[in-house]
Amino acid sequence: MILYLLFTFLFLGISCTSEASCPYSAESFQDQETNYSGIRCNEYMQVEFSRSICGTHFSKKMMEVSTENWCDLENIIKPYHELTLCLEQLSVLAGCYYPNSNIQDFFLVIHSHYFQNCTEELLLLEDAPHSLVITLTLISVSLIPILVYVVVWKKCDC
Repeated sequence: MILYLLFTFLFLGISCTSEASCPYSAESFQDQETNYSGIRCNEYMQVEFSRSICGTHFSKKMMEVSTENWCDLENIIKPYHELTLCLEQLSVLAGCYYPNSNIQDFFLVIHSHYFQNCTEELLLLEDAPHSLVITLTLISVSLIPILVYVVVWKKCDC
């Protein structure tokens, strides 16, 4: 039974690389309540096979990429996409919703292991010098009475 599931899983996981060959649309997760209403989720199978099949395959693919390039999206997008497809197919075989808390936990483990150092350096914006702020404020505030005087002078027939 397990060999049949593994064979089916591997066959489906490898062949489902494009939307044309994949029977699931990008929005199919919205119909899960009706699709899986009578099926019971085998969480044990989902968790174990997530690590042993999808995780192992992802680790092998990531080892082909040097650690310096783990934060470069161009280098990791294909293995990450394959991991996502693998986990989605595994969820279907286990009769579970996708995404779910088990899959979320698995992604957190993957991210904490491979992508923990991929935070983008944010440019810290420095405040303008205090003297510049005061000068610009005084100039704009002093223009108000001058403009009021000009408007009143133009309205008056003096």
